[in-house]
Amino acid sequence: EEVDWESVIFTDETGIERVRGANQGRVWLPAGSAESELRVKPTAKFGGGRINLWAAISHQGVLAYTVYEGDLTAKTYLKIITSKLLSNAEELFAEDHWYRMNDGDPAHTATVTVETLEHLGDSRGFSLLDWPPSSPDLNPIENFWYMLKEHLARQEIAQNLDVLCTRID
Repeated sequence: EEVDWESVIFTDETGIERVRGANQGRVWLPAGSAESELRVKPTAKFGGGRINLWAAISHQGVLAYTVYEGDLTAKTYLKIITSKLLSNAEELFAEDHWYRMNDGDPAHTATVTVETLEHLGDSRGFSLLDWPPSSPDLNPIENFWYMLKEHLARQEIAQNLDVLCTRID
């Protein structure tokens, strides 16, 4: 089946650390060299916290997003799809058929998720786009995550997770 790429919605989740790279990396300096502010990264005990973010993008940009708590479960994923994605997608595509793309996360492939979304897709005019496993390089939302994280990294460290969430808004 020929797919019109302007009718595809790409969805994915990511984690965003309050202090980027807080638990990563070491700097080795030659003996006797002075520490430079450019080489010292801010840190926070236990990484400073993290938010989980789900988003959907289309050819027109960000279609929907939400912060969720804990691990992504099938129940949480279905709630996100029904409360955040469907109405926005139906507004964008009106009566046209559209495709939903997601990766192989267990919440996406759980039997209850697949059956519920097949039923909703039949009644509301969308279907799942077949996607090769382990192929994040093909998903344009990965570029969105990179740009968002780079944008946040250029800002002063958020004082808390609520501030980080408002910066995403």
